[in-house]
Amino acid sequence: GPYNKITDMQQMWNIPDLRGPAPEIVYPPKSLMGIISKHPELKAVCKMIKQANMDGRLAHEQANLTVFLPSDVYVNERYPEGYVSRMGEGLAKRVLGASMLNRQIDRETMRSVVRGLFPCVDRSSHIQAFSTPCGCTCLNDLVMVKAWDIHASNGILHLCDGLLLPRTAWSDVTGTCANQTCNGKVV
Repeated sequence: GPYNKITDMQQMWNIPDLRGPAPEIVYPPKSLMGIISKHPELKAVCKMIKQANMDGRLAHEQANLTVFLPSDVYVNERYPEGYVSRMGEGLAKRVLGASMLNRQIDRETMRSVVRGLFPCVDRSSHIQAFSTPCGCTCLNDLVMVKAWDIHASNGILHLCDGLLLPRTAWSDVTGTCANQTCNGKVV
């Protein structure tokens, strides 16, 4: 019907909505989105997920995803101020699509692969993972996995030192790669 959305007609007139404020969304506490929304170091990424309207997917019981996300510390160090909070819906969806795998892959599986390609959720890209001699895991020659295996009821979360941006978006942010393995150039 015409009155099924909380924001119907509000863009035209300055009339108070008699239905009251929009209800607060409560995510299942053990889901990926429940963990991300409550984690004190994932506020910027949580905002990006909501901008992309992908919070429902990360809260779904049967998601079965592996997600690679940076903490706020790395977001603030690596990207221009406000980059994540000003990210539009389209770019946020592309970034999240390039940061998620359609199956659960834990630390042991990732580290057992010397060099591997894992197809992403968006199906147009993949995550290239390789293990370094020191035991670190590098993703797409851009980011390193810093914290492994935060288990959720519908997937696994790994914390990285940067966003797994699509290559065009990465060059838009800085023009160069911050990883030492590729000598500062986007590969």
